[in-house]
Amino acid sequence: MIEKGGIYKLKKIKGFKDENKDEFKVLEIIGDIACCIQTKTNEQFVFQTRFFIDPEKPEDDTFDLIKKIGKE
Repeated sequence: MIEKGGIYKLKKIKGFKDENKDEFKVLEIIGDIACCIQTKTNEQFVFQTRFFIDPEKPEDDTFDLIKKIGKE
């Protein structure tokens, strides 16, 4: 679960190589769907909570950039 005041890393995009290991501090949680975060350089951004690695599910560390549409 993502919590206010916690330090988190962003998930990686499946199929893309990215060496970014930045950590972000959660300043506010907006309706369980978004977080206002702060970087180490004090910049502030908003991300959807699904883009952060949940410490309770560390193996879930990637997401699909494009969802397949249609029948499977």
